[in-house]
Amino acid sequence: VTGGTEAQKLALPARAHVLTGVPDHELACLYSAGRALVTASLYEGFGLPLAEAQACGCPVIACNRSAIPETAGKEALLLEPTEEAFRQALEQPPSPPNAFQAYRWPDIAEQTAALLLHCLHGPT
Repeated sequence: VTGGTEAQKLALPARAHVLTGVPDHELACLYSAGRALVTASLYEGFGLPLAEAQACGCPVIACNRSAIPETAGKEALLLEPTEEAFRQALEQPPSPPNAFQAYRWPDIAEQTAALLLHCLHGPT
């Protein structure tokens, strides 16, 4: 599943299918049914798909770069960004995560609002 054009450049086996234009409200079904969310991204600002996948019980395989380790947590399989590391990970995907609750939206909203107010007005 991709929202970009990067998958068009990949040499994929015949049994692999690229899905584009998947509406946000259908992602939970894909995450819940997936064997793993796999991303080879080297940079993520927050990595929302990682948190979404884990919240749906989908294992995560990702690079150990930028914000990815912080967002994905200890239950994700974090790799060096090499072809061999991803090959091995895909041969033996990780188990589904335990109840993923590292981020709760009300907590994130409250922390974000507090940070913005601090930036505007200084400490309260």
